[in-house]
Amino acid sequence: MTPRQWLTLVLVLVLLATALLVIRTGVSSVIPYSATENRLYRLTNQSRINHGLPPLRKALVGLHTFARHTADRLARARRLTHSMSRPCAYWGENIGSTATGLAAVELAFMRSQDHRTNILNPNFTRVGVGAKLRSGVWWVAVEFCR
Repeated sequence: MTPRQWLTLVLVLVLLATALLVIRTGVSSVIPYSATENRLYRLTNQSRINHGLPPLRKALVGLHTFARHTADRLARARRLTHSMSRPCAYWGENIGSTATGLAAVELAFMRSQDHRTNILNPNFTRVGVGAKLRSGVWWVAVEFCR
């Protein structure tokens, strides 16, 4: 092998080892949640805990990135439309917007049967949260997976 081929092989092995480490250790997210996303994550889990369910774990990078892209798409369009693709086989999505605060979004989710069903679904174990501020309005996406 040439030195360049060796270097390529070493880089590939390092990337694979890193990916395995992330998967095996259950690292919650490579991309840190923003303060707003953390707040909505805590509000969602508080609703679950209030109903005797275990809290959801923060998703690995893929679901969190999916949620962020969804929130960004909503903010750019200034319209609520559900995602056409699914980030996992068993999936649910809550989307919303608010100019008054995240607690208002969580309250609206809990008052809506479909959104409430997602939050209180005992089969969901992971969640990705995205939030985007545009012109004083928060656009949010909460993505649920098993």
